Amino acid sequence: MKLVSIIIPLYNSENYISETIDSCINQGNCIKEIIIIDDHSTDNSWNIVKLYKEKYPSLIKLEKNIGKGGNQARNYGFSISKGQYIQWLDADDILAPDKIENQLRLMEETQGDGILVSCGWIKFENNISEGIYKKQLIDKDYKVPVNWLADSWEGKGMGQTSIWLTHRKLIENAGQWNENLLINQDGEFFCRVIINASKIIFCKDSFIYYRTNIHSSVSKNAGYEYAKSKLESYKLYEIVLFSKNSEYLKKALARNYFSFIYENYPGYSDLNKLSKLYIRDLGINKIESSIGGKKFRLLSKLLGFENAIRFKNCFNYKNKLL
Repeated sequence: MKLVSIIIPLYNSENYISETIDSCINQGNCIKEIIIIDDHSTDNSWNIVKLYKEKYPSLIKLEKNIGKGGNQARNYGFSISKGQYIQWLDADDILAPDKIENQLRLMEETQGDGILVSCGWIKFENNISEGIYKKQLIDKDYKVPVNWLADSWEGKGMGQTSIWLTHRKLIENAGQWNENLLINQDGEFFCRVIINASKIIFCKDSFIYYRTNIHSSVSKNAGYEYAKSKLESYKLYEIVLFSKNSEYLKKALARNYFSFIYENYPGYSDLNKLSKLYIRDLGINKIESSIGGKKFRLLSKLLGFENAIRFKNCFNYKNKLL
């Protein structure tokens, strides 16, 4: 059986890291190394992991990040890893006990260094027993991996960093995590991984638990620079189109830009204008009817996309005043 490297970037997660590490230690029948890269935490995270390292010296590696940022920590962790298979894991998320074992079995049964194995993910706040698995349309096998991207961009489901078990060579072909992005780093990274994959296999018997409502989460940050970085990540998706001439992909990618406008309008007018330019460059004239809920889509057909957003924002504002 081949070695699996579990790589965890760590920053100020003293309340969660023990549960995360325990979930790694308690993985089933697999040979593993747990690599934890501390991104200069200012709480007690380092000391907590240090105690684990002292108890499991041959299993756990603990290093300080040589740079700064979660992506840099992931890249550093990968550079010192030895596993043929890679499991990325955030410091506040949890692996189901047989997550890696089940995926590894599928990986080795199928063989090939281009195989990518996914699984389901379950949201929870305090206790994993609270979480309920909700199957998504993308929770299936893909003989053509790029179709997973198109389906996800079309709103048929979302991936999560930890769902994947990835062959090392696949990551080497895809390249490092982008250290310049502030948000949607996992979307951009796995876009490149998926492009290089030969097949995606969905493991119905594996799960990960994704902790929500973490105040320090990057996804909760807002502001111009984060919006700009998200738009840049969408633009980087277009590398798919260099090798795949697909109208479905173009429409799916355009949906990201329409969603960006939906989320940010009327703020960041320069970024919204850029989004419209990117949509035009893709040759897509209209796709906004698939954005938002049923009521918004109906308004969009009647009033136009931007007018519908104005109406929605005005309605939400008035409700806050009531």
